[in-house]
Amino acid sequence: MGKRNQNKPSSPADRVLSKDSSFAVREAYKTLRTNLEFSFSQTGSKALLFTSTSQGEGKSTSCLNAAITFGEAGFKTVLIDCDLRRPNVGPLLKFNHREGLSSLLTGHSQINDMLIPTEHPNLDVIVSGRIPPNPAELLSSDAMGELVERLKSYYDYVFLDAPPIGVVTDGMVLSRYADGVVLVVRENVTDKKMLQVTIGQLQFAKAKIIGFLYNDAVMEGKGLSKYYGRYYGK
Repeated sequence: MGKRNQNKPSSPADRVLSKDSSFAVREAYKTLRTNLEFSFSQTGSKALLFTSTSQGEGKSTSCLNAAITFGEAGFKTVLIDCDLRRPNVGPLLKFNHREGLSSLLTGHSQINDMLIPTEHPNLDVIVSGRIPPNPAELLSSDAMGELVERLKSYYDYVFLDAPPIGVVTDGMVLSRYADGVVLVVRENVTDKKMLQVTIGQLQFAKAKIIGFLYNDAVMEGKGLSKYYGRYYGK
């Protein structure tokens, strides 16, 4: 009988921070947390938006892991899956909730009913819910802005997982509600020209880009061969 294949490809859910995550990965996200904390001069609750240029750059996993790390530090944290077209946060956490953000924005649900506690300390999640026919219109509505402000009155940090800006306009719309934007780029995946276009679009929208998260960065050094989540502030 042959040996079981030990090199089974990992799923995206395997990259969610847990007690089994490597020391290097956990430290990378702690560094990210520290840098994000020092990116703001004013005190008070903050809304952070994570987005990318295209799909497959790891922005949902990065957003979730950053939120987990903030919760572990004692901050009351909530993450909203704002991708009403291709939601990722629910599957990453293995949630199977049918209602979420889309129900809130259409007035069919209340905030308290949509907040889902996670197994991670101080972290609640609002999943995207049913996929609506008009995502951009819902995300640009007054209801979305009011939701973020209400959550900021209760949580220390509100994380917004936005769709890739190079794919749809939803991320641009959402940037108006954020106190800071983190652009996730991925080694050997992100197109430099498209990244420049994305930065220009965010600057045109007067969004505050506070840094870039370099995903899947390969590093060679003493006892450290690879980690992802490297952060470059502006």
